[in-house]
Amino acid sequence: MKETLLPVSFFILKSIGLWQPVHWKGFKTLLYSLFTGFSFVILFTDTGCQIVDCFVTCKTVADYADHSFILLTMIGICIKMGSIIKNRNRIVELIERLQTGAFQDKNPDEERILKEFDSIMKWRTILFGIFVQMGTVNLIISSALYLAPHRITITKLYLPWDTKTLEGYWTAWVLQAISRFFGGPVNVACDSLVSGVMYRASAQFKILASRLRGFLLEPQYPEESNNNNKNVKYDYHRVEKHEAEKMTELVKEHLEIIQIITMLNDIFGFVIFMQYCVSSTVLCVTVFVFAQVRQFDTHCAMMITYTGCLYFQIYLLCSAGTQMTSQSQNFVSYIYTFDWNELTVKTKKSLLIMMIRCHRPLKFCTWSMIELSIESFSQIVKFSYSAYNVLAQSQ
Repeated sequence: MKETLLPVSFFILKSIGLWQPVHWKGFKTLLYSLFTGFSFVILFTDTGCQIVDCFVTCKTVADYADHSFILLTMIGICIKMGSIIKNRNRIVELIERLQTGAFQDKNPDEERILKEFDSIMKWRTILFGIFVQMGTVNLIISSALYLAPHRITITKLYLPWDTKTLEGYWTAWVLQAISRFFGGPVNVACDSLVSGVMYRASAQFKILASRLRGFLLEPQYPEESNNNNKNVKYDYHRVEKHEAEKMTELVKEHLEIIQIITMLNDIFGFVIFMQYCVSSTVLCVTVFVFAQVRQFDTHCAMMITYTGCLYFQIYLLCSAGTQMTSQSQNFVSYIYTFDWNELTVKTKKSLLIMMIRCHRPLKFCTWSMIELSIESFSQIVKFSYSAYNVLAQSQ
């Protein structure tokens, strides 16, 4: 598999032990498998200890809120890790399909379209990664400066040793610090991979429109040297065959885009559904915690950064879904603008079939329940803001 598609996302996955390069063999494979196992042990141990502590020590709603706003995110990260490892072969197949056949650029215009969308996705991934790691560094430094002197761990967790001793505390602190540095990139890589494929589908709709335009505007009838009716009839059948072949290719390309998104939904539908639910819940919990804040401190600064990362995370997915839906809708209008008078009956029928299919815009619906769109993102923002106002006034 060529890793020219979404290189930043796959670089992050490789860096945290979740994507062994396809061409690696022998001893490298063994070492990387150990690295993968290490990342799993660290993250699942940290998450499991937080879950146990939540059930053992939480007594009030405030206690559960304080535990869950980080814990739910960690659970989501563990689900994403398991999904990426489990579906590795299907992800490889998906990426290979996006780099071969109709998805390859055929002229400078198509290359420009692909570069435009690749650039958008690249910089959004980088910005998201920087934002997430800034929040992680802020959390780690704040805990080292203000929590470590009091032997308070980064987040509450249950461990089989005493964390109040010097060795016990710093062992727990290092475990959680490593877990945070591994956890953030998992979110960045997985979410940017899903949104990147949706952006790639958007680009393919523009390319498909460009190919359709080139086909419909090219000369349909060759110039005849005389007005012999036999020659004209021969040319008509040749054109009819030519149009049928071209339209067959275009219809197959259109169906392949739909199949790619269906495949993406099959692989990551549950993961994104969980991510959406977790993010929505965590935002509400964070709002509850914010409503109890009386003065700005390092914990409050960490909460602001954390909330910003959650909003960015949901926006990345929802904006990609909106872009894909918009391009699929625009494709219908694009077909309609052409002059159909010179086309054969079979070609007109094929265009009508494409238009009818596009009247149901291509959407990414997680588990056929939640549609990724700017509208759903705005609903989360409005809900969290309303919840904050209600809770703040009730204090």
